[in-house]
Amino acid sequence: MAKRAAEKGQVIDIFAGCLDQIGLQEMKNLVNETGGYMILSDSFTTAIFKQSFIRILSKDSQGFLNMGFNAVLEVQVSIFNIIYIKKYFIVLYILLIIINIFFRPQKN
Repeated sequence: MAKRAAEKGQVIDIFAGCLDQIGLQEMKNLVNETGGYMILSDSFTTAIFKQSFIRILSKDSQGFLNMGFNAVLEVQVSIFNIIYIKKYFIVLYILLIIINIFFRPQKN
């Protein structure tokens, strides 16, 4: 399973908030071979768990996460969606003008 996940560029992270027998030893290779994180704590509210979580999601000086994602985000928009969005913004603009005209503060 770890080999298949790693070949597809997937990373497995495990965050466990209990000390019961949950099988972390058996899942260790899955996390190690995919380059993921394994965090075990008494509960999700302990300081060490929170600090670890914050450290994983830390940002650089420009505000970007200090991690990379093996993903591509693709947005496909049809011409009908663009026309609909333009109509929506025109209606919104007209409503703002009407609100500005009728609900403008009165000057004394």
